[in-house]
Amino acid sequence: GATHEWAKAYSRSRRWKEEVRLLQEEYRRILVSFEYEAERWEARAGRDAVRVVEVEEGFAQGAITYALRQA
Repeated sequence: GATHEWAKAYSRSRRWKEEVRLLQEEYRRILVSFEYEAERWEARAGRDAVRVVEVEEGFAQGAITYALRQA
């Protein structure tokens, strides 16, 4: 009857609310992960720039540009 339908609807509603909560947390973690990776690539550009200067100029600039584009 109506009580049974209400219980099913209530259960579906709770599952969807939990799904929304999980997705929001997943999106938050993805953003944190992307920010972390961007910082790592920026650090690589700075650190590796010193190391690759000993090779030819074009390669060094290319490596730095690549790292910054990844960031």
